[in-house]
Amino acid sequence: MTIRVRRTRTGDLELALRLEGQGGDARVADLTRAFEGQRDERVWMAFLDREPAGFLVAGHFFGHPLVEQLQVDGRFRRLGVASRLMATLEEDTPDRVFVSTNESNHPMRTLLVGRGYKVSGIIEDLDPGDPELFFVRFAGDLA
Repeated sequence: MTIRVRRTRTGDLELALRLEGQGGDARVADLTRAFEGQRDERVWMAFLDREPAGFLVAGHFFGHPLVEQLQVDGRFRRLGVASRLMATLEEDTPDRVFVSTNESNHPMRTLLVGRGYKVSGIIEDLDPGDPELFFVRFAGDLA
């Protein structure tokens, strides 16, 4: 199996929306703006043997990249797609990368710790009872 990652282009929004599933109108509008370049974000699509497998949207957080969304098709999870998308962003980043996820999101936390990210902060009450954990990885740690 070959994982290929590239910057998004025309037509990728439709693929991403299929991967996204039931995101609601606000989420669809948000992804549309990101994929159509209406915001200052970097967006990549991953393909596993030419089939759309996932995408990553990176925005900004105090002048540094912040992963806003990392989505992998359920059929392709645990095959390295998310890790390859993260590696692509890390390779394109001169300083550090930030990521946030809910404390309850164990698969994402496992991915981040495995890639050398460390907890950088916690925000309570975004989702009551499920704190948002912020992670960081510095370029010197990017291998």
